[in-house]
Amino acid sequence: STVEDLFKFHLGITNHTLINKELTDAMLTPGIKPADYGFGWFNKNFKYSATDSVTANFHLGMTEGFLCFILRIPATNSLVVILCNSSPTDFFGITRNLVSTLYNKPVKVKKPIHKMMELMIAGKGATAAVAAYQKLKTDTANYYVDWISMNFIAEQLLLLKRYEDARIISENNAAEFPDKDLVMVTMGNTYLKLNRKNDAIIYYKKALAIYPGYEEAKNRLKELENK
Repeated sequence: STVEDLFKFHLGITNHTLINKELTDAMLTPGIKPADYGFGWFNKNFKYSATDSVTANFHLGMTEGFLCFILRIPATNSLVVILCNSSPTDFFGITRNLVSTLYNKPVKVKKPIHKMMELMIAGKGATAAVAAYQKLKTDTANYYVDWISMNFIAEQLLLLKRYEDARIISENNAAEFPDKDLVMVTMGNTYLKLNRKNDAIIYYKKALAIYPGYEEAKNRLKELENK
């Protein structure tokens, strides 16, 4: 697909030429909290600045090295699409900046810390990368932190079976983003790969304390506690 293809897709939804109005309304109705997930879309306010948000429908998808993000703003018939072959990428941050321009809000482009972390992990290792993170995060005028991308680094290290590096990054993420259920699950999965089952249990429970409906955490915890 191209950006142009996805804009036609967006117009098909808007004009009900893709599916009828009844099904479209059902698709774009907010579902179960906290995701407000409908039939294939997250349907909720998209916060594009510290004080501004807009009602939107959005979704994302990714595979090895490729990422797509699409956000619809029905009120103005606006669409933001990101097609990217560099993953992880802070698609939420990029989208926030693009939406800000639509509403004539100021935009300041900063460097993503997770990209610096990737280079550090490749060149000097995970411990050095975490040390660099602790320094760079204080330079908020020039750098920004995206927790999703930081977590993705840990997940990628797990997939590469670099379990010790994944542990170092995940432990830093867990300390930095203690309110993110996904980060807690990734930490649990990392400890599980290292056969640290008691630690894994702790973090699956932390994930469920944040969001009791997290199915992966519930299933992992059930498996571990039944052994």
